[in-house]
Amino acid sequence: MQMKIRRAQPDDAEVLASVARRSIQISASPWYSQAHLDQWASAFSGKSVLGAIADSVVLVAEDADCVRGFASLVASPTVRCELNLLYVDPHFTGRGVARALIDAVEEQARVNDVAELWVDASIPAAIVFERLGYQVRERYSKRLGELAYENTWLSRRL
Repeated sequence: MQMKIRRAQPDDAEVLASVARRSIQISASPWYSQAHLDQWASAFSGKSVLGAIADSVVLVAEDADCVRGFASLVASPTVRCELNLLYVDPHFTGRGVARALIDAVEEQARVNDVAELWVDASIPAAIVFERLGYQVRERYSKRLGELAYENTWLSRRL
């Protein structure tokens, strides 16, 4: 796969929201109930992703002009910097898309002089991040609506 990474544009918002919803419903299904998946996926709309594009650095992985995944860097001078919103089209998992996006976000963080990158990861994402050298800092229960999700804070020195 010949993949390129680019910065998201506002007109990407609907496609990225669709990738996130499919990723949640399919890729996360072994770890969560259908109620959890539905609640989580419902948080993604074109409007919510448009907000992320405006408030952070959202990077898109594509090949043949088709979006395969996206991730974001949320950087602030007053709080820790986070790799956020890592979602890969479920038909392209296991093909290096997540790794390419993580590498690109880490590089963007280095450009911004970030010394340590944090991630608040779901169960399946935490597995990926641990394999890539991120250290578990805290496992906790996160609430979304009425439901609790097991999540993990991880970080990595850059």
